[in-house]
Amino acid sequence: MNTSFTSTSTSSTVTSTARWACALLAAGTLALGGCADDEPDAQPDPDTSTDDGTSGDAPPVEDDGGTTGGPDSGTDDDPGSDDSGSDDGETDDTTGGESSHAAVGHWTSPGCERRPDGQGSFMFVQRDFEIGEDDWSGTIDFFMDPQCSLPMSSIYLAGGWSVGADSVAVYGAQQADFALDELRLTPLDEGFAGYLDSAQPGTCGTEPWQVGQEQDVTDTGCSVIGVDLDACGTEHELLYIDGGQLFFGSRHDDGSGLCTPEDRPIRLQTPLVADDDVVPSDDPQDALPGEWASPICERRPDGQGGLLFIQRQITVSDDGTWEGTFAFFGDEDCTFALSEADITGPYQLGAASISVHGAAEADFEMADVRLTPRAQDFVDFLNSAQPGTCGAEPWQVDVTQDISETGCLLLGIDPQTCGTEYELVMVRGDRLYFGGRPDDGSNLCTAQARPISLQTPMLRQ
Repeated sequence: MNTSFTSTSTSSTVTSTARWACALLAAGTLALGGCADDEPDAQPDPDTSTDDGTSGDAPPVEDDGGTTGGPDSGTDDDPGSDDSGSDDGETDDTTGGESSHAAVGHWTSPGCERRPDGQGSFMFVQRDFEIGEDDWSGTIDFFMDPQCSLPMSSIYLAGGWSVGADSVAVYGAQQADFALDELRLTPLDEGFAGYLDSAQPGTCGTEPWQVGQEQDVTDTGCSVIGVDLDACGTEHELLYIDGGQLFFGSRHDDGSGLCTPEDRPIRLQTPLVADDDVVPSDDPQDALPGEWASPICERRPDGQGGLLFIQRQITVSDDGTWEGTFAFFGDEDCTFALSEADITGPYQLGAASISVHGAAEADFEMADVRLTPRAQDFVDFLNSAQPGTCGAEPWQVDVTQDISETGCLLLGIDPQTCGTEYELVMVRGDRLYFGGRPDDGSNLCTAQARPISLQTPMLRQ
């Protein structure tokens, strides 16, 4: 978990077949693009509302080339790293990740998975993948309900794949590029078949669509669901293996594809499981207490298309309380300190997550919040706040203030209206995973905002 600099809440519902179709391929493990701007019958989201607690711009930070751009701007690519996949597939010993060779095998969804549809709601999918040494194939089945009982469509994908450098965004993960050389689509719902037929001739298959009949759309693409392999023929992914489970990178909240290295994810999806025995997650009741710390300089979406850089230290006690220090930096190496937030409060574990296999729900109350600026630019930014909305005294470098009562609206921190984070936790051995942060930088102020992905892990100290 971590604090965020903005506070935004969004809710929406699926209202039309067109909307489901728009998000079809954006919801799978390998997304293939977004919706065409002129798609027929696409409906705007009538239920989306925003409550933005920010006022003013964030303070300037060092320009290291990694603080602007897309959700993974700056990319996962270290200078000189080879993103083409010429790496031999072994992870660096310092990351502790399993070799990418362990990805070879048959992998399936352990349940009905949720994916962002790009419109504030969810798609529901099940995946079945076969990964070879240098090729892969997979089927992604799409459903219209959270139990995966109402089928909508199925896609078959195949191609080659290669492994690149270690990820700088997710500890223990590797970059992996998956070529999309073959794509076949099967509608399983009458309404969806009709929607595919609304495409201009030759832009989505070569024959009229019928329920249960597969068509190869590798060459034609499918304009009404944004499939164009010429424009997006490779997905720039993450690959992470832990205890018989295979994690790909989490999909972006806007449903967009991973068509460039800059699009590479900074979070993890719910895992796929192997045919053989899977090492279960630890019981969080027993395994969560302890001291945990970031092993790398972590990256978070800042809600403005760039990144925050952060390091966390969290202590969880078996008496139901927790405390954390969240240090924010202005550079991707976490050397230029901006600020530090110290938070304490009680926590409560809940039920098993329905979104991430092996994770559990957990609510962390922020009863006491203290903020310490570490840079003069950040001090100046805090002092631009309206009186009484960000601490009680003028800010100074390295001087801590208690903001439990006032909050700090400039940073989207308001313990009075968002005093609890609705989180996920998963413990596997010496690794602790919290839920992934939203791309818009918002907090997890309601149960509906609970994550459906995982952050880079923390390590037990």
